[in-house]
Amino acid sequence: MIIDNKDKLVAEKFANLLFLGILAIVVVTLFIFDLYKDPVWGRTGIVAVIVVSAVYLSHVLWGIIRNYHYFYFSDESAVKLVFRYYSLTPFFKQLRTIEIKKEDFYNSKVQTKASGLQEYLILFQKTPKGIAKYPGISISLLSKKNKESLLFALGKYQKQVNLN
Repeated sequence: MIIDNKDKLVAEKFANLLFLGILAIVVVTLFIFDLYKDPVWGRTGIVAVIVVSAVYLSHVLWGIIRNYHYFYFSDESAVKLVFRYYSLTPFFKQLRTIEIKKEDFYNSKVQTKASGLQEYLILFQKTPKGIAKYPGISISLLSKKNKESLLFALGKYQKQVNLN
């Protein structure tokens, strides 16, 4: 089974580009037609720039607050589980990969933070020294259906249900 959020990733990037495009059109139109000084409908053009900029920044900040990540999971290999992810936050786009042998996979759980706005997948692996815990992988951008499918797939490989 392969699970990824490529469709939501594309939609998120499209929304960012759309907001930037609208902002550029508003700014260019204001300066070409010299509307930034003269009031239109009782407001100067600067107000339009500020409003569109505020909408764009709030959209970007919402993604940062939710900690959106690209996420990919595959259990199609005969011997290992593969997790790939990277942050959509500007300047932090380092691709990370976790590969766990199916026989060494111990458990997983979903942890929420920031009043439920952020969801993280926590992975546990059996090692010779005990149980290792991986840092959380943000799954906030995954759809509810994909989250359920992911947890169902990981449930097939887990060794123990109870975690503290």
